[in-house]
Amino acid sequence: MKKGILIVTLVIVGSFSGGLAIRKYRQSGAITINYTLTEYNEDGKISDSSKIVRIFNRQGEWSETQIFANGKLRTSNGKVTPREDSLDSFPDSPRKEILGRTVVVLFARSSEAWYDPSLHDFLKNILYTDETRQTVRAVVEAVEIKN
Repeated sequence: MKKGILIVTLVIVGSFSGGLAIRKYRQSGAITINYTLTEYNEDGKISDSSKIVRIFNRQGEWSETQIFANGKLRTSNGKVTPREDSLDSFPDSPRKEILGRTVVVLFARSSEAWYDPSLHDFLKNILYTDETRQTVRAVVEAVEIKN
């Protein structure tokens, strides 16, 4: 009997805690971005792929779950201070379109990032094997955005 009461209490507490977490994100205008991550061998063939689900709010809190092809999960979370950027904040950066959104393309030594200032997040990252940017190592690309 005591065991049953303990289980019911734990279920109620767990449900309440989960509800608070979901409510926190809903109240703060959570956005969900679904990504695909594709990794490549040196010969350009796909070596691995996974899915990533990122949930974040306008206050900079985020959580992310990566779903590997074998079904394993990796989670992470954190908080960043959102910048007040707009497309005009990047006057010399090239523009591209992804999922109907205009983004700026930012280049680093061996990467290319498609940044959406209105979301304060990247919608595509291309990682190259070296600074020549001839061989792609991995691509993280948004496939769906939900408000």
